[in-house]
This record gives sequence, C-alpha cells and structure tokens, in this order.
Amino acid sequence: MKPNRMQLVYLCAAFCVLLAACTSSGGTTTISPPLCPAGVTGSISAQCTPPVVEERDRFCNKKFPFTLIAIPAGASFEVLTSGITCKDGGVTDEGVRMLTCSGIPLFAFDLKVCNPACSTPSQGQCLQGYIYDLSQQCCAAAAPANPAGCVTITAGTGACP
Repeated sequence: MKPNRMQLVYLCAAFCVLLAACTSSGGTTTISPPLCPAGVTGSISAQCTPPVVEERDRFCNKKFPFTLIAIPAGASFEVLTSGITCKDGGVTDEGVRMLTCSGIPLFAFDLKVCNPACSTPSQGQCLQGYIYDLSQQCCAAAAPANPAGCVTITAGTGACP
C-alpha cells in the first residue's frame, strides 16, 4: 500500500517533533523532556536566602595584613575592590568556608558573596535556558537569577607595625 500525501505530512511532522526533543553532544544523543505549556516558569530554589558573611579576625604575618572572613561552604565570592585578594582557605569543622584576604594595610574593601541556590540551575536534561519542572515533568523557561541571594560586605585590613 502506497502512503498518500497527508500520511507523509503527518509522518514528517512527527519526525520533526521527535528531532526537536533530541539533542546530540559528543556523539551521545539524549531525549529532552517536553516543553511546559506557555506561562509555566521554573522557579529558583526555596532555599534562596542571602548568605551569612562574617569577618572573623585581622592579623599580621611578616608585616602583611590578613583578614579572615567566614562564608557558607557552597557560596561563591568576588572581591570588588582592587588592591585586595581573597583566597579560599577551605571548609572548617563548623562547616563554613574561610577566606583569607590580604593587600593594602588599613584599607576597606568590598566583598560580594552569593548563595548558589539563587542562581538559575543548569539541567542537563533540558535545553539551555530551561529547567526541569518535576511536578509537571516538563522543561520550563528558567526564571532569572535572584539578586537577593547576594550580599556585599565592607571589610578591612589592619595595620601591621
């Protein structure tokens, strides 16, 4: 039996839908979940709260000033003032990440710290710009990152005799 033109159109349309739901990367083909209906927006985690940041200590070592700052273990940070560097000192037994900042003596500097729960999560199973909505089992347009999940503190270095 020879297929008619309408059957071929439906077959092509079905193939195009299937092809749009598939992505290929490095020789591996994966099938993406369907897109959610219009108006459904993927939400940022309910754990999106500003991180707690605390200046713990100021001290000198060989006449160089250092400031210890505690941030949450999973938080990201960025020094916003030139002349100061902050290095990751690792996670303590308390579960906080310690930053060791140094630079110009008797100098105030700004440090931005962000909670990763407030950024748009990347979902390997959805196309870029979409996140997986577990309740609806589809890929929803990602809501923008929440700037409320970041804090900027002003800390300082001490004087070294």
